[in-house]
Amino acid sequence: ADDEFVEIYNFGSTAVDLSNWEIHDNTGARHVFSSGVSIAAGSYIVVFGGGAPSLPSVTTYVASDGLLGLSNSGDIVRLLDASGNLVDEHNYGAEGDSDESLARSPDATGPFVQHNAIATNPVDYSPGLSNITAVLPIELLLFTAREVNQEVILNWATATELNNDYMEVERSADAFHFDAILKVSGAGNSSVTNSYEAKDESPYSGVNYYRLKQVDFDGTVTYHNMVSVYIDTEESKTILYPNPMLVGEQLSIEGLESGSVLSVYDAEGRLVLQQKVYGETTLYHLPTEQFKAGRYTVLIEGPAGLVSKKFIIQ
Repeated sequence: ADDEFVEIYNFGSTAVDLSNWEIHDNTGARHVFSSGVSIAAGSYIVVFGGGAPSLPSVTTYVASDGLLGLSNSGDIVRLLDASGNLVDEHNYGAEGDSDESLARSPDATGPFVQHNAIATNPVDYSPGLSNITAVLPIELLLFTAREVNQEVILNWATATELNNDYMEVERSADAFHFDAILKVSGAGNSSVTNSYEAKDESPYSGVNYYRLKQVDFDGTVTYHNMVSVYIDTEESKTILYPNPMLVGEQLSIEGLESGSVLSVYDAEGRLVLQQKVYGETTLYHLPTEQFKAGRYTVLIEGPAGLVSKKFIIQ
């Protein structure tokens, strides 16, 4: 919910006073702009559902309601002025049920389309950025991860670099929650191929997900491809069954150690269950009877480290 956002663009030639203007959805008012807020000609304002957004050179706000709540199955987003008059609105349907924004194409004036359909900027989302002349700070040729003696070797290469200060490799056990593990200096500005290599000496047991974070000299951040690699260790021998399972069934786990903490995330990355294992046990039953059908990830944090396992409820 924190990452949901509404972007407002002033296509006119003069600034617009947004004092007490409101953003609504089908539920009602979600954000009220404070007195004195304005948007310059040709500028963007982005309102996020929550969190602490930080986008260089972009004016951002957090919804005063504390939530945008844009429904995946369809919703109406409205912009009202201080007198309650409708300034603009967009009514979307099932196309909202995908992990990407809806944006105008051509930029600012065209109809709303799924963001990846915009030929000049085919990405999942780009809050506060133009889609007309998108220039990537690096042109990535490859990004790979491979296991060598239970370590992970990461390689990537760039064809061009523009104001590239440095790059970070981030790692995750569930493809949602990432932590930076490596930092490599960039080439600044370059029009020749540059190759990079880094090593993760302590990967998780099970599936490891890696993504590349690129940072400009001005602090602008761009994320690139995500790759994964499986590390087969003794700790990753934890067995889940039945898998796949049916709605209403209970998940059993073998191979847990006392003191292990189990965290279950749904396909959207939301924490839906967390439990701690007390005492020695060879078979642990996870209360999943009330879970809906879908894909889940269980992170097992124990004395031997972190293990990532997936299970499916049909």
